[in-house]
Amino acid sequence: MAVKPIVMYSENEAALRKKSEPVRVMNRHVKKIIRDLKDTLLHCDNGIGLAA
Repeated sequence: MAVKPIVMYSENEAALRKKSEPVRVMNRHVKKIIRDLKDTLLHCDNGIGLAA
């Protein structure tokens, strides 16, 4: 289980407005990011609004 720290950004942060790139290959690295996100969400009481 890999629970990552949650970083808080203001609602007008430019990074939150940027369009993400599509995932072209589902490899081990991408699957690990997904597992880490799931673990973090399950561990945190207020993680419902988490953005990836």
